[in-house]
Amino acid sequence: MSYLAEQLGFDDDTLSEYDFCGRTSRRHCAEILQYLGFRRLKHADREALTLWIAAELCPTGRSAGAMLDEVFLWCRDRRIYGPSLRELERLVRSQRQCYFDGLVAETSARLSKHAVVLLEASIAEADGQTGFNTMRGDAGQASLDNILCMTEKLAFMQRLDLPQDILATTGKVWVEHIVRRVAGEKAWEMRRHAPAKQIGLYAIYLSSRQAQLTDALVDLLIETIHKIGSRSKRPGRPHHLIDPPVESAFRLALLDNGRELVLPDDREDNIADPPRRFVDRGDGDVDQQLFLAVNAFDIPRDLADHLAV
Repeated sequence: MSYLAEQLGFDDDTLSEYDFCGRTSRRHCAEILQYLGFRRLKHADREALTLWIAAELCPTGRSAGAMLDEVFLWCRDRRIYGPSLRELERLVRSQRQCYFDGLVAETSARLSKHAVVLLEASIAEADGQTGFNTMRGDAGQASLDNILCMTEKLAFMQRLDLPQDILATTGKVWVEHIVRRVAGEKAWEMRRHAPAKQIGLYAIYLSSRQAQLTDALVDLLIETIHKIGSRSKRPGRPHHLIDPPVESAFRLALLDNGRELVLPDDREDNIADPPRRFVDRGDGDVDQQLFLAVNAFDIPRDLADHLAV
């Protein structure tokens, strides 16, 4: 600014007296933009901008502020002098909300009638065994009640039979946004939404929650196995007092590509003759472990029978 004032033959203090919000400044700004080749935003430009926001920016899940920065760059590249900041922000937020509502409604429309009924009952009875509040709860410590609770949650999700590509079609950023939103809302707040919106939000949340619940169940079972092993090695409690098939029923087969339970069809045959594998624990000792692939929803019954002894 000092260099410009020197070129024009003015003092630096003269620019501080210039009214940048007055009519003269707006006229000067329009003359500068016209000289640089910029033009006003026309109706066709607004339609093109609206389509571009919906198709390119909204699916990314960016915040309204980040999308607004991209809109300014879009106008600059096309030498368009856009409307006021408030008007552009209103346009961005409107398109973002429309995309979000359409995304949730589309997810709700893909669900079966049976899944919709189960989700509505879960939201209505929030404190039930598979209620909205219960499904958001943590696993807790390793106990029979917590294992049964986690098993019932996973069984409820299997009964929903949600589409496998919900998370992929929604997008990672939108999924994280929805998970945070549903986790922070109460049941009565969820019920205030339109039916399609609350069902769509809940379905996306549960699709993301399923992997967390599976990992939590595996952690509970592993901790239970360690407790059984510790009790079996206490003095005065010989190891042979524990029924080997019951103990081996808690040995989980963890696949190399993730913490996943193997669910075979010939469970009874595996209990009678479980597959064996040698595992090196890292200290030079090779311990023969029994790995039995069992159905996750049959494990709690074996656990209950064993703990009742």
